[in-house]
Amino acid sequence: MERFGDISFVCCRGPVDTGYCLCSRDESTLRRYSAGEILRPMTAEERAWCVDEADRAGEGYYNSEELTGRNDKDLAGAVLNAWNMYVRSNCL
Repeated sequence: MERFGDISFVCCRGPVDTGYCLCSRDESTLRRYSAGEILRPMTAEERAWCVDEADRAGEGYYNSEELTGRNDKDLAGAVLNAWNMYVRSNCL
């Protein structure tokens, strides 16, 4: 099963079928977790991916040990923040 594949894909820019959605399923789902939306608990595999992704994109800001102890909401927020930091530091 793909990551977050059983959670409905909600585009932040309106209905998914309009073609205006710029974010991926991962980003959309992480935004929902981060906003405190009541979704199912992340699986161990999804949490491991989030920890790896925040550690990678955060380029030293986060570490695996710190991230592992976070709840799903805070872990999702850390990934989104790490992506934002990565974009800013790499002038994308």
